Amino acid sequence: MENKDTTINTSQADNTNLLTDNVENRRSELNKALSKLVNNPRVSRITIAVSADVCTPGRNVQGTYAKQNTPEIPVDACSRPGGCNCRYIPVLNEIFP
Repeated sequence: MENKDTTINTSQADNTNLLTDNVENRRSELNKALSKLVNNPRVSRITIAVSADVCTPGRNVQGTYAKQNTPEIPVDACSRPGGCNCRYIPVLNEIFP
């Protein structure tokens, strides 16, 4: 019986580590994307878009921001099953070069 409990606990720990790794990978990718948008002169503002099944913390960051005031995503307090799926969308001041 103890082996089964240990296996379950180990499996839960592995899943937690996997989720943490996924969140950190996503955070790294989104930070790079945000940096590119902030440094792009064609981008005037940045919108954080959310899905229909957004969590409350995600709903609270939804909106359009000045480039330097854009919050980082994914939201730490996200409770959405599958994790945070907020996205950055650039607001362009010119469409064509």
